Amino acid sequence: MSIGGRIAAYEVAAVPVLSTAFGVSLRLSNQALFIKAKWLRKLRNKIAHEGEAVDRDECNQLVLAATQLFDWLDAIQPTP
Repeated sequence: MSIGGRIAAYEVAAVPVLSTAFGVSLRLSNQALFIKAKWLRKLRNKIAHEGEAVDRDECNQLVLAATQLFDWLDAIQPTP
């Protein structure tokens, strides 16, 4: 996410940390789900911090994206 024309520091830092911790990168292994996860986080922040409202269809899409993300996380096998 770009903040003031800069990439948010946590996005830059999170990629190698998550890849190292899980041995797999969401960004590299499932680009479509990675984009959904970014959208989910961004919209969550708008709802929580700006009071943005979502309609039923968008809410269903959010729940589906979160479910897919948790399914992806559950499928990760620990690396030795």
